[in-house]
Amino acid sequence: MITALGIIFAGITGGVSGLRGLFSPGLTALVVSNWRDETERVKKMGALASVSSISSMGGSLMLSLTNYLPFGKIGNYKFLFFLSFLMLLTSLLLIVPIREERRPPKGSKIMRKSSLKYLIKVITANSIGSLGVGMSVPFLSLFFSLYYHAKNTEIGEVFTLNFALSSLGSYLATKIRGNILNFASFTRIINGLTITLIAFSPWFTLSAFIFALRGLSMGFGAPNRTAINVRGISSEDYGTASSLQSLASRIANMSSGLGGYLMDLSVPLPLEIGGILQALSGVLYLKLFNEKREKYSS
Repeated sequence: MITALGIIFAGITGGVSGLRGLFSPGLTALVVSNWRDETERVKKMGALASVSSISSMGGSLMLSLTNYLPFGKIGNYKFLFFLSFLMLLTSLLLIVPIREERRPPKGSKIMRKSSLKYLIKVITANSIGSLGVGMSVPFLSLFFSLYYHAKNTEIGEVFTLNFALSSLGSYLATKIRGNILNFASFTRIINGLTITLIAFSPWFTLSAFIFALRGLSMGFGAPNRTAINVRGISSEDYGTASSLQSLASRIANMSSGLGGYLMDLSVPLPLEIGGILQALSGVLYLKLFNEKREKYSS
């Protein structure tokens, strides 16, 4: 029960994934409030995502310390949990002095109609993508183990490489300028197609390579999608809109239960369907948000 509560509270505060934890509603609202230019928003979110992914690699590598710590099998893990707590506390203390640019007072009880209309589009596209992610990504480790009989160390190396390339992708997002909507859309399509390709790959090495490329695409696309997600939101509604977007995505991520059922039917099936849904989400980005930027002003 205590472990379950700990995991629940960890999810409430941001999640365990480098990218997922980064794009929590509060941080998204802070960045878009302090930087009004869309290109600057991509740069800032890309830099934060890059550092976050590298830190996730460090967290994964911390597990190797359990073989060298002197506190016993269980005590070594307790020590690492305590160390993680200290890191989170330090992170909180570093955030405290940061100041947010003053935003106009809210002119509506919840949000403006224009913001709500745009938010519905964002939630529609992202919920379909999150359905696919929840259905497939949590089962990748199990898929590698069951389908290819990969060892835990091999699976760990694949995910470490994925984190590394995700960090590189986020860094590249701060350097490469172009059509933000196209970047946001096509990278999500790639994210979905790569998951589906993994399901059809006959070799573990090929799947590992494809998954690594997905990390590069995912890291590059996430900051661009964040910019699109707030493009049509009024500045007074940033916090509310970001929270509702996050809530909708997390509810959609509960499709993991369906993914487990599909895996019982056929091991690759959740990856096949989940990947298609993610790619469809990318197509929806192009369809729903392909309007003149000038129409949306904060």
